[in-house]
Amino acid sequence: MKDFVEDFKSYWPKLMTNIRSDKTYDDIHQSINWLDRLMNENVPHGKHIRGLIFLQIYRDLVPIRTAEENELSYIIAWCIEIMQTAYLIADDIMDSSETRRGMPCWYRLPEVGSMAVNDSILLENLVYELISKCFENKILTMELTQMFLKTSYKTILGQSFDTRLSHDRTFDKFTIDTYSTIVKYKSSYYTFYQPSALALILARMTEDYHLKPIEELSLQLGQLFQVQDDYIDCYADPEVSGKIGTDIIDGKCTWLAVTALSLANKEQRMLLEEYYGVNDKSSEILIKSLYSELNIPQVFLEYQKLTYNNIQDTIQKLDPKIPKDPFIQILNTIYKREK
Repeated sequence: MKDFVEDFKSYWPKLMTNIRSDKTYDDIHQSINWLDRLMNENVPHGKHIRGLIFLQIYRDLVPIRTAEENELSYIIAWCIEIMQTAYLIADDIMDSSETRRGMPCWYRLPEVGSMAVNDSILLENLVYELISKCFENKILTMELTQMFLKTSYKTILGQSFDTRLSHDRTFDKFTIDTYSTIVKYKSSYYTFYQPSALALILARMTEDYHLKPIEELSLQLGQLFQVQDDYIDCYADPEVSGKIGTDIIDGKCTWLAVTALSLANKEQRMLLEEYYGVNDKSSEILIKSLYSELNIPQVFLEYQKLTYNNIQDTIQKLDPKIPKDPFIQILNTIYKREK
């Protein structure tokens, strides 16, 4: 894995040269220069989980590859990361976040501000531009583009649901079913299903009996991943996670809030409903104290272990033509993560 991770990262300068050298947009070079800065300051600094999931699965599906096939796989992997960055820039604006990856959020830079909205749209559309430009096979281009488009639509629907629910502060809707729906659309499809499905598309394995089990597994992985994110937002050291948690003050429908409401007595629920989603430090401290009173950290550890075992069972049931090792590695990578 180490070899292709380094190859993937080393392809970034070549991709940027490809974008800058496109003569189609010479008459608007100011915007291309801005895109260059936008890309270099935001895209290559994350954990690259999604891009590496794609590469890991694709390489197991197609163990013998040409140099051209390797290059196209790096382009798709970086397209996945570019799309992820577009989502994060928009998400930080909607959540009024302060930091991302240990740095001020892009929209908080004085020279960026509200222009970050256009930057998010710009990055998403760059993905479609790159696929159209780099892939000569029109059927493959259409299938790859459709996967990105469908996943983007689902993710935006999930983000809309999540944001509106936190604004409404309707705690009767804070149920595990509601939470699972948010996670399914907002996180699972683009974090796990899209990279896996793109690998199958590039390997020309697009039959439903291959894609459907991958979708089921992706939803399970996505739920675990998002529950971990919720826990990290509340409890992780910002120096480690790179982000100051805002879920409590934003009134987000998180696994912690849903679980706390399901365990709370009448008095505890009244406190939750009064102080959850209130934008001041004392309210946040009170909610965290209530979480401790309800033993939420221990409940999380038990949930994480049980879910890990359930996902292991799902992986073992995959079709023999689908390699299991990449998914086992993915699961072991995210299990007990701290950021």
